[in-house]
Amino acid sequence: MTFLKLTLPLLFCLTLTAAEPPIVPLYPGQAPGSESWDWPETEPTSTDGIRRIANVTRPSITVYLPDNDKATGTGMVVCPGSGFRILAIRHEGEDVARFLNDLGVASQNLLSR
Repeated sequence: MTFLKLTLPLLFCLTLTAAEPPIVPLYPGQAPGSESWDWPETEPTSTDGIRRIANVTRPSITVYLPDNDKATGTGMVVCPGSGFRILAIRHEGEDVARFLNDLGVASQNLLSR
């Protein structure tokens, strides 16, 4: 019953915010193990056109849902990479999630903001 109490409001919110993908924090504060980090989360200036996010201490999941007429009932988790302190969020995260949506696949983009 508790599962339904938590899940139904989230699903309702997802349907209301279809234009913008909802962002769900993974932790109420900083991720365990990053509490002592003193550098800020930033989006460094790019000279190569790649959007990166650095120093992520408050990770989240962004939910990308396909249009109802394309939805296949399939889902996938997308984990953008690059390294320990930098995430290539656009071409390894957002772009992949949108491509999957075009195929009718729902996706959750990890560690985005």
